[in-house]
Amino acid sequence: MILRTAALLLAALAAAAPLAAQDAADISARTDARGAAPNISGLLTLTITAPNGDQRVISADSYQKERGEEREDRLFVFTHPPNVRGMALLVHSYMEQGDDSMWIYLPAMDRIKRVDLGSSGGGYFLGSDFTFRDMVSRDQTEYEHALLPADDDAYHVLEVRGRTPELRRVFGYSREEHFIRKDNFLRERIVFYDLAGDLLKELIVEEEYEADGYAFPTRLKMLNHQTGHVSEILFEDISFSADIPDRFFTQRYLRRR
Repeated sequence: MILRTAALLLAALAAAAPLAAQDAADISARTDARGAAPNISGLLTLTITAPNGDQRVISADSYQKERGEEREDRLFVFTHPPNVRGMALLVHSYMEQGDDSMWIYLPAMDRIKRVDLGSSGGGYFLGSDFTFRDMVSRDQTEYEHALLPADDDAYHVLEVRGRTPELRRVFGYSREEHFIRKDNFLRERIVFYDLAGDLLKELIVEEEYEADGYAFPTRLKMLNHQTGHVSEILFEDISFSADIPDRFFTQRYLRRR
């Protein structure tokens, strides 16, 4: 009888493990769906604050568009300060089984340069605490998701990591902890750990814009716990309804705007 009870218990635990993993993946997918508006446009302001208080402010026009179920494109056209005016960043993100691509246009050289996303997140974006890969939409098939105990019942806490050591090296993080509100599936905080497993940085979503069933973070703060550096992103004049021409998301458009 004891052996039979133990066997049933082991079977139940074995069945529960993949279910919990599936629940975690479903929570992440529902969270991503909240921000999957077909078109998003707005004005971006990036403020970078050094530990000594020095600040740098960068502004850009921002565009995002779904290109079918498996691809999402983004374009940032920089308008301030004068030394980056005219620079542009183009991103093609693939939701499943695709190679993400990113190009940056450098007007001073009239050159389009492909950004290497193959290691450590592609490096840091314009000296901020966001990596270039942080600007790319995620292929969720490249990640593992697991539910973690939550100190606050209002949140789901997910551990998210690349499925393989190679993917973790490419992403630049050993793991992440995502804090997602249970009432509306909005992601309010992400804690990032470096490849050595040490606390690296923390993303806090301070404000969101909600319309037509979608939600988009409009005020974000990235705190680098290892350097004391802080980067803040503010999105203004957000629109989910303005149509964005497909030609915006081509290398030709980077030069011919």
